Amino acid sequence: MKSTKNRNIIFLSIIAALALFFLLDKQFLSGLISKQSDDKNLRILGSVISLIKEDYVEMPDPVKTMDGSFRGLVDSLDGYSCYLENDKISLLTARKQNQLYSPGIVIYKRYGSFPVVIGLEEDFPAAETGIKIGDTISAFDGVSTLLMNMEEANLALLSTKPEPIKLKILGIGEDKELEVARAKMPEAPYSFKPANNGIGILSINNFNQPLSSTIKKTVVPKLRKQDSLLVIDLRNCVEGSIEEACMFINLFLQKDKIGYLDGKETHKDLSCPDQAELETIPLIIWTNQATIGPAEIAAGVLQKFRNAEVVGLQSPGFTAERDFIPLNGGSTLLLAAWIFRFNEKETLWKKGIKPDKEIESEEQTETVYLQATQNLLSQM
Repeated sequence: MKSTKNRNIIFLSIIAALALFFLLDKQFLSGLISKQSDDKNLRILGSVISLIKEDYVEMPDPVKTMDGSFRGLVDSLDGYSCYLENDKISLLTARKQNQLYSPGIVIYKRYGSFPVVIGLEEDFPAAETGIKIGDTISAFDGVSTLLMNMEEANLALLSTKPEPIKLKILGIGEDKELEVARAKMPEAPYSFKPANNGIGILSINNFNQPLSSTIKKTVVPKLRKQDSLLVIDLRNCVEGSIEEACMFINLFLQKDKIGYLDGKETHKDLSCPDQAELETIPLIIWTNQATIGPAEIAAGVLQKFRNAEVVGLQSPGFTAERDFIPLNGGSTLLLAAWIFRFNEKETLWKKGIKPDKEIESEEQTETVYLQATQNLLSQM
């Protein structure tokens, strides 16, 4: 019995290693590979699959075997790259269009571990149900989260209908199950609260079009009339494009080059060339561990080139543009293909935004952030 288990493990290890070689060889060393080496890799994979079919203790489904191999390989690269099956793609598209219902949770997940709550939306059901930052979720509606990647886990929280979701929270000694309602995600990409006690708050929900053009039409005229500090709230902002983030930055900063996206064989310069409408307004930026992607780039650029003070928690450092690569059968690879850099030695990738004033409280409410902001201003 023991030898059978060892044999199973060896075969699965071989196919995983070979699939990793093939995938990375194909994606990241494409300029060095010939057609001959492609054919060789395919023949090796075919041989291994044949060996498994002949000698493995059970007859495997070759589609599921390859699917599982690629899933594990891609998901283990970094938290921002992932493998998505076709049923998740429609949710990803709907999330970009703000057409979903959510419990108001953002989670972070490492490969091979359970997801952890890193963000809670205020005025959403999860925050009112007793879920806390740092909670570990082991199941959604009875389905284990262990084998999900980070993108899948966050998409699993969403629904096209206002139906509740059952969460299993890992506890010390005893787990607990909670049924959490879902609320409609905000349709507008931002919200704005005019200055109160000298502080206005511009909350960014996502960096999708037409965020920047709408802010330019509706918010900028109001800010021009006010002599006040502006808070840019980027907490729990996980969606959007880097292109839109650059247009947003350009509202506050004019600069020929703010950095570049560094790929394997090329790079893309990023700039904010237009006259900045709000180049003199004082800025404070709020971040947390759920400030992800384009939001991190916006925070980092304004912190570096605009001297904006950052209040909050360090972000995860997922500052990359992803390639969407369709596969046969409808599944998709999301690969971090271009990493954001300020220059050759300075990047936010896997480092994130380091706050100037760190939130010490476990609570991450607007009240706590406002108090921290006021404390920072009193010290300046």
